[in-house]
Amino acid sequence: MPETVSAAEVAHELGHHHGHHGAVSRRAEIIEILEAILLAVVAVATAWSGYQTARWDGRQAHEYGLTNKYRALSNQAATRSGQEELYDTSTFSFWLQATGQGKNEEAALFERRFRPEYRPAFAAWLQTDPFHNPKAPAGPILMPQYHNAMAAKAKAYDARASHAFEEGTKARERGDKYLRNTVLLATVLFLTALAQKFKVHAVPGLPARGIRSSARDRRLFRRHVPDGLRRLTLRVVGCLPPQPPRRAPVRSQRAARDAQTAPRWLCTQQRRRR
Repeated sequence: MPETVSAAEVAHELGHHHGHHGAVSRRAEIIEILEAILLAVVAVATAWSGYQTARWDGRQAHEYGLTNKYRALSNQAATRSGQEELYDTSTFSFWLQATGQGKNEEAALFERRFRPEYRPAFAAWLQTDPFHNPKAPAGPILMPQYHNAMAAKAKAYDARASHAFEEGTKARERGDKYLRNTVLLATVLFLTALAQKFKVHAVPGLPARGIRSSARDRRLFRRHVPDGLRRLTLRVVGCLPPQPPRRAPVRSQRAARDAQTAPRWLCTQQRRRR
């Protein structure tokens, strides 16, 4: 004999399901609002991080460009400095040779050819009595008074190039950090958007898929519940999507009561059929 239940128990069970569905719906709305807020925050943060990445990449390229520029200017100044030192050494050698041979006119000619920056060092070197003092420096180029403006400029350009290279390296490291943040935020944005596409609606009181019911319950439900009423019952408890209502034929009042108390295994069975 099939088991029977009262109408009050059926009404209580259906009302419990509807009340629980209302709570689930309110919770789903709150979750959707939180997801929208999270998407907005992550989208703005991703855009800002991408902007900072591009900004620091541009700063890196600018600093490295300055580095190349200052390196080129430094090399140019160093080359000019070497040429000027070679000229000073050559003219001094010709002057020393003419002086040693007693050719005062030629010595005076080479002395007039000295560069203005070289004259103070030459005058200081003559005061050391280099022709009689063995401790005197070998030439004016070794005197403290000797200065080469192009050598100092080359040194300054080299220092500026080194500083620009360091700034470019810092900009690259900061840009890499923003790039990692952009990738992380984009991943969060993708997963959050993807989660909104897969909605799993849990039905309270129903077993999970894969739980088997007894053979007796299956035989009882198939014997006394028509197909139309069976689908209507599943739609009430939330196992089927809503469809336009239609009248289902009922064999008897007893079969209708049994249909309202559909066992939980039917939801799993209908999902498997679909």
